[in-house]
Order: sequence, then C-alpha cells, then structure tokens
Amino acid sequence: MNYKIIRLILLLAKVFSILISFFIIVIFIGEFNLDSISKMVSYEIILLILIPLLYTVGSLLLFVKEIFGSIIMIFSVFAFNIVSYIVENRIEDFDFFILLVPTIIILFVNKLYKKDLNSKIIKNE
Repeated sequence: MNYKIIRLILLLAKVFSILISFFIIVIFIGEFNLDSISKMVSYEIILLILIPLLYTVGSLLLFVKEIFGSIIMIFSVFAFNIVSYIVENRIEDFDFFILLVPTIIILFVNKLYKKDLNSKIIKNE
C-alpha cells in the first residue's frame, strides 16, 4: 500500500479520536453540576475519570506514541465497563465500544504496515 495513504489513514484515526474526546468532554461539562459532586459515590468518580480523562490522554498520546496511546484508550473503555459491571451488574451498550474504532484502526495499520512505515522513514532521513 502507498506510504502516503497509510499515513493518511493513521492521521484520520488520530483526528477522529480527538473529536471523540472533545465530544466526551463537552458531554461531561454539560452534565457536570457542582451541587451533584458532593452526592457522587466513589465509583461514579472513578467512572468519570476513566473515560473523559484517560481516553483523552490516550488520544493525545496517539500523536507521540501510537501503541501506548492505544493501550491507554483500550484500558479506559474496558475498565469503565468492568467497574460498571461490578457496581451496577450491567455491561454498557455496545455503542460504547465505538470509542475503540480509532484505536483498532491504528493497531491494525501498525501491525500490517509497520515494516513499510519504518523502511520509508529510514529512506527519507
């Protein structure tokens, strides 16, 4: 596959993850209420940290360390679902796993074309 197309796919996945993070933060800010913070249970605080904070950190790290950022994003989504299942005995809807689409694309492209990407970078230097 053409090197430029591979880099474009990776860039689009990274931008998509940033857009998802922005959307999550907007929802978080819209739902956030100073009166309700004192009524929050500890697991609700953990859930709020797992998705808005860790997912955003992971999506920002994608631009520096793709694999590490992907791992953080995957961890945040799965940890959110595990905590939700332990506390509330329910698994979040499948829609929640849409958050992993950019991560899956980045890991898939890295696995298939990492050798091509590395050789192209070395030749350009």
